[in-house]
Amino acid sequence: MDVNSNIELERQHLQDLLDSQKTQEERKSLGQFPTPKTLADSIVRAALVYINKNIRFLDTSIGTGVFFSSLLDNLEKKNIVYACGYEIDAHYAFPSKKLWQNEKIDYTVGDFLNFMPPQKNEEKFNMIISNPPYVRHHYIEKNAKKELNECIRKAFDLSFSGLTGLYGYFMALSARWLQKDGISVWLVPNEFLDVNYGIMIKTFLLSKVKLLRIHRFNPLKLQFSDALVSSTVLFYTTGHSSDTVLFSTGNDINKPDVQKYIFHKNLNPNDKWSNYFSSQTKTNKCKVSLGDYFVVKRGIATGSNKHFILTEEAIEKLDIPDNYLLPILPSPRYVKGNVIENGLNGYINGTKKRYLLNVTCSESDLYNLPKNLILYLNNIYNEVKDNYTIRTRSPWYKQEYRPECPFLMSYMGRKQNEPFRLFLNKTNATVPNVYLMLYPKFNWHKAEAQNSGFLENLHNRLQSIDSETLVSSGRVYGGGLYKLEPKELMSVPIDDILSNDLISVIYKTTNTNSQLLLFQ
Repeated sequence: MDVNSNIELERQHLQDLLDSQKTQEERKSLGQFPTPKTLADSIVRAALVYINKNIRFLDTSIGTGVFFSSLLDNLEKKNIVYACGYEIDAHYAFPSKKLWQNEKIDYTVGDFLNFMPPQKNEEKFNMIISNPPYVRHHYIEKNAKKELNECIRKAFDLSFSGLTGLYGYFMALSARWLQKDGISVWLVPNEFLDVNYGIMIKTFLLSKVKLLRIHRFNPLKLQFSDALVSSTVLFYTTGHSSDTVLFSTGNDINKPDVQKYIFHKNLNPNDKWSNYFSSQTKTNKCKVSLGDYFVVKRGIATGSNKHFILTEEAIEKLDIPDNYLLPILPSPRYVKGNVIENGLNGYINGTKKRYLLNVTCSESDLYNLPKNLILYLNNIYNEVKDNYTIRTRSPWYKQEYRPECPFLMSYMGRKQNEPFRLFLNKTNATVPNVYLMLYPKFNWHKAEAQNSGFLENLHNRLQSIDSETLVSSGRVYGGGLYKLEPKELMSVPIDDILSNDLISVIYKTTNTNSQLLLFQ
């Protein structure tokens, strides 16, 4: 067994020990998800394709040093000129620094983002490989976020979204540390490919550095045992490269299942880049999308379902009058079939009705409410006041209003063959935010009244939108969680979905202004 094999065994033992001394929540808040050694090995081998001698190596979030260990396993030491790593968390840093004390690496304890990059090109690095902290934006302090965005502005004349995760700042600001013609490799979540905050990250990759390759692992196969996040490995350089970007996918970055080259000039940061990983990339823009016929809205977010969605038993116990209650739909998982019917004896689709507490008066008029209701609101206030939705609305107890809507869609799911369900809603119950609501841009009441069965026929046609089209319009998270946002659903192409008969009915029940908007 060679020297590095011994150190690697010690490193793995140290990683397990240090992880066990922290709670999952502590590690989550700092975005600490260690890279498995096998994954680090494959990433390092992919990086060595670009450069394999006279290496000046940098890891911005080194932890216990898995990437440096992989570099030693896959390259002769004589080819490593210099190595450096930064680690912000002393819990990992000091034991790891001691572990590597006899190796040729400068292990620095501190926040990489607080250090200034070298000014001379020869002092910079020609190989950066890192798994940066996966810290969601709401875990980043407001002032820290402002300072990071100011750094981005000064360095690249860009402004990152406030929703950008910490990994985005690491990936961009580290470019100042990269030698010309060096290679920078990042193991990051794949969500930036499709979400709105990813637009500026993609702008950076296309205009401030030279994007070389993006490899996306199979979202159904997690790369991290302790994080439900699907992963991407991204390669860029600050030097010369070809005019194309390699998009590849599969469980092995060095033996991808699918790979294709896309010209830089054809990449638009506003597009969903996840579409480039399929075996067939759709290049033609759709002529008609769902948004041409529907406006998509979320159902209501109560702020606390526990306190604002009540059972009949709770209502009877609290003695709340009917005029302060609205029926609310159950979660999609409780709905059998794809038609939501009004049932008998207080049931919706066989599920016992629940009611939304609907108080609309101003706080100055609360004294006019029944005493039992006033007491209930007073009792729950301290329990719910810190909820983001509740503390940002006025008055704090007032729910959003949603008119009745004939078509609903579940917007999250794990079934690959049917991740989303489209419902024909025959109730006027309030819709919770586990659904997306498809409001027709035409007079659907009139269409149904004049053409019996119109809504059912339209529902059947909309159900023929294939799952692959819906998935490609949305996004996928670790473990195969598929998700659709309102704008994404509105972008779904439906060129060949609606029959001429349905379009004719829609045309006749659209007022002149809307008609021009829909059919221009």
